[in-house]
Amino acid sequence: MSTPIFFIPGFHGSDSTHWQTWLQNRLPDSEVLRDVDWEFPELSSWADQAHAQLATLGRPALLVAHSFGCLVAAVVAAELPGSVAGILFVAPANPNRFAAEGGVRNTRFDGTPQAVRSTADILPERLPARIPTTLLASENDPWLSFSDALVIARRWNSHLVGLGEAGHVNIDSGYGPWPGLLRQLRAWRAQTTPDFSTLHRAALESGYLVFEPGELAPVQLQGLHLAL
Repeated sequence: MSTPIFFIPGFHGSDSTHWQTWLQNRLPDSEVLRDVDWEFPELSSWADQAHAQLATLGRPALLVAHSFGCLVAAVVAAELPGSVAGILFVAPANPNRFAAEGGVRNTRFDGTPQAVRSTADILPERLPARIPTTLLASENDPWLSFSDALVIARRWNSHLVGLGEAGHVNIDSGYGPWPGLLRQLRAWRAQTTPDFSTLHRAALESGYLVFEPGELAPVQLQGLHLAL
C-alpha cells in the first residue's frame, strides 16, 4: 500500500497553474488541505483542519507543503506525529510575517505593532526525530532569506536542497509543471518512510515527464531557469 500524499498550500492557496495543483492532478489518491480561509492565514485553524483530514487517511502521509503551509506542516508533525510519514518543505515563509492569532504581520505594509506575537513564537522548536524532512530553499526568496532557511533547516533537522535563484518557488518564478518533483514523489510514495537523504538539485531540474494518458508525448521540463 502506497504512502498517501497530502498537499498543504500557502497564503492565497494554490491555483490551477501552481505546481502543487499540477502534481496533485497526476498523483491518484493524493489529498489537499481544504475548507480554510486562504486569505487569512491562521496557524491553529489550518493545522486543526489538516489534523481532521489526515485522520481519515488511515495511515501516515507524506506532507508536501509550500510557503505558510510549511509552518502548518511543522505544527501538524509536532502535534500528531503518528499521522506524518515525512515532510517536504518548499520555500517556507518567514514565520515573523504572520500573526500568531492569524493574518499578516508585516510592519512595512500594514503598520502592525512589533508587540503583536508572530507565528515564530508558537512554532515547534524541534520536530519528532522519527519524521524525515527535507527543505527546498531559494537564494532570492522574497518571503524568506536563504540564511533564515538554513536556520530553519537546522532547527527542524531537515535535509537542505538549494534551488539557486528560484524566487518563492511559485508561478511567478516559473514553477507550474514540475516533472522532476513528480518523479521524486512517485518514488517516495512507494516507501513507508521517504528517504530524502540523496535528494539533490539536479534531480529536481532534469529529466522528462513520465508519459500520462491523453498526452501526445513526453514533455521536457519547462520554466526552471536555474544555473547549476
